[in-house]
Amino acid sequence: ASDDLDAQQTAGRCLAELSSKLGESILKQVLPLFEDQLMRSSDLNIHRGVCIGLNEVISNLAKENFSGNLLKLVTINRIALCSDDTSVQELAAECFQSLYSQMGTDVLDNIVPSLLAQIGDPATH
Repeated sequence: ASDDLDAQQTAGRCLAELSSKLGESILKQVLPLFEDQLMRSSDLNIHRGVCIGLNEVISNLAKENFSGNLLKLVTINRIALCSDDTSVQELAAECFQSLYSQMGTDVLDNIVPSLLAQIGDPATH
C-alpha cells in the first residue's frame, strides 16, 4: 500500500512538472481522463491517484490556466469528495483546499451546494 502511494505521489509530481511547462493545454488532455477514471473505475487506488495528481497539478499551475478549466476541476473534485472511501475523501479535501487557495470563492460557489444536496439525499447514504 505504501509503495502504491509513493508511486502515485511520484506520478503526481511528474504530472505537475508537465503542467507547469505546458500550461492549460495539458489540462484539456488530462482532466477528462481524471473524470472518466473517477466515474468508471471502482479501484480506490485509481481514485486516490487521481486526487494526488489533481492536487499536484492545482498546486503547481498558474492561476490564469484555471479559468477555462475551473468547471471541470470543480466537477472532478466534487466527485472525489463524494466518495464512500475516507482516504479518497481526505485526498479530495486537500485538492479542494488547493483549489480554494488558487481560485477563492468561485470554488465554494460551485462545490458546496451540490455537497449539501448530496448530504440531504438519503439515497446517497
